[in-house]
Amino acid sequence: MKRFGLLFLFITILSVSIYSQNNGQTVRGTVVDAFTGNPLIGVAVVVQESNPLIGCITNNNGEFEFQHITPGRWSFTASVIGYKAGTISSVMVISGKESSLHFKLEEKITELHDVVVKQTVRKSNR
Repeated sequence: MKRFGLLFLFITILSVSIYSQNNGQTVRGTVVDAFTGNPLIGVAVVVQESNPLIGCITNNNGEFEFQHITPGRWSFTASVIGYKAGTISSVMVISGKESSLHFKLEEKITELHDVVVKQTVRKSNR
């Protein structure tokens, strides 16, 4: 009975250590305005070709972080309203080596047409 208990304990410890190992690598980075260099807050950064799609949002310092990215070649895209989307392609994620990305997004200038506001006055018969 003691041997069974020790065997059970050994298998439990072994299975916990196997599942607690990191099954991927960390990819982190920053997103800034290309002209000013100021960090951009709330930018959506996604791992292209991931299924399901993996994404995160930049924090107050324009920083983002992905954990457990499977080693391999990946492309990352950063996008936010008012800026052109930026893509960094063919990033080699290697086991045991953290990857760092730096996006510089350019403002997207949208030309709008003139808006004319007209007032009409209705005369009523009172």
